[in-house]
Amino acid sequence: MAEMVRVQDSKDINPISLNEQSLTKTDKVIVLFILLYWLAYENVIFFWANEIGGSGFMVATYALKFFIPFGLLFFSGICNAIFSDKYTKFYLLFFILFLAWIFITTAINGDVIEWLKLVPRLAFFISVFSLFYKRPILFFSFSKIMVIYVIYALFQYILIYITGSYSATIEVPFGRMTDILGLYANVTAMMYFPSTPLPFIRLSSYWCEPSNAAASCFASFYLALYLYANGFGTKWKKMSYLCFTAGVLTLSNAGYFALALSILGGVFFVKRGSISYSFRYKLILLIVAFFMILIVAYGRDYVRENYVENDLLRAFVGLRELNVGTADGGRIELASNILDILSNNFFGVGLGNSDVGDDNQSASALFFWLLIGGYFGVVLLLLRDFTVALSFRKSTALNSSHIYLIQAFIVVMAQQLSYGSWMNPNYFILVAAVLAFNAKLTSRIALNGGS
Repeated sequence: MAEMVRVQDSKDINPISLNEQSLTKTDKVIVLFILLYWLAYENVIFFWANEIGGSGFMVATYALKFFIPFGLLFFSGICNAIFSDKYTKFYLLFFILFLAWIFITTAINGDVIEWLKLVPRLAFFISVFSLFYKRPILFFSFSKIMVIYVIYALFQYILIYITGSYSATIEVPFGRMTDILGLYANVTAMMYFPSTPLPFIRLSSYWCEPSNAAASCFASFYLALYLYANGFGTKWKKMSYLCFTAGVLTLSNAGYFALALSILGGVFFVKRGSISYSFRYKLILLIVAFFMILIVAYGRDYVRENYVENDLLRAFVGLRELNVGTADGGRIELASNILDILSNNFFGVGLGNSDVGDDNQSASALFFWLLIGGYFGVVLLLLRDFTVALSFRKSTALNSSHIYLIQAFIVVMAQQLSYGSWMNPNYFILVAAVLAFNAKLTSRIALNGGS
């Protein structure tokens, strides 16, 4: 996948002009707050804020999640392009309609306080879109930090084996942490097999679980290629391989699935004549992508029936125990339960509905919102993101390297189909960049008289 990288085709319209490539002090503060908001949803200590740091830390976490989006919006203002660019305009329209619908279902059946938590996320999307449109270097700077963060996680992972710290773990509310020379890491998903002297550690670092780590790692793989393709130096291409390695070491089926869909997205949306694939290369990528999807769908059952003594294959597909661990992980049964609930609640149960037990809460973004907002709510949500997909071909035609940004977005979207919400900073930062850069490149064509 990295072999197709080319540094800025001469026909590309660059989202960053030469006088925009340096960061001001204000820019650095903005990037820091975007990073803090991202960490508030990706770092495990914020997810378990009360259990780990007590009520004071929990209040601080909620304060971060509330004030950062509105603070960024106050500083950025609302960019006119959010209303003039057709893709962004419809994205925002469907987003607002979705939130309005969820408010109705929640007001009837649930807890409106839970709905209020969604409002800062809308503010965050508007603010980062406006900031990236006005100062694209902000997104490139955030991307650099994200790539470095993932490589740090890989370094941390290697240290776990070198120091042998996997043998001395600390019990915490969410599972287990290991202390590596003072650098802690989440090893809750570590796998042991009787015939293997060392455990199979699933790279999780400071993420809640390997699936979340996989999304960030594979997205960073593409973002590093995006940085290289936009002229930030060959070191980013080299760093992309490290990010890819980190993604594989998560041993996450959701990660494999997300990577497969991003490969298919690259084949489908890449523009001929810029960053291009030969027919043979396309064929190879298609075979690899479909093979990965087969592994996700049937890998555990196949290994259980044919290679049950091969610990490496068992670790790769996540087959911890022989009597559990089917490919769907109980998701099919959960989806069936949700559909049964919707048969009596067609419009959804709303957020914070105490009558819906935890057993019926899905980790999948699609089924979570299906339960909360019913069929109409999910249609609005899918229409929101379909408008983003409509912009892909135009984006890659304007700037060939944009394909890597699109693939990073596809990774996060696909991973959150298994574990996520399509409503967190990891998603919003990427969708804002996709839409903002498409709008900016389009406006530059208009300023140049359509040429």
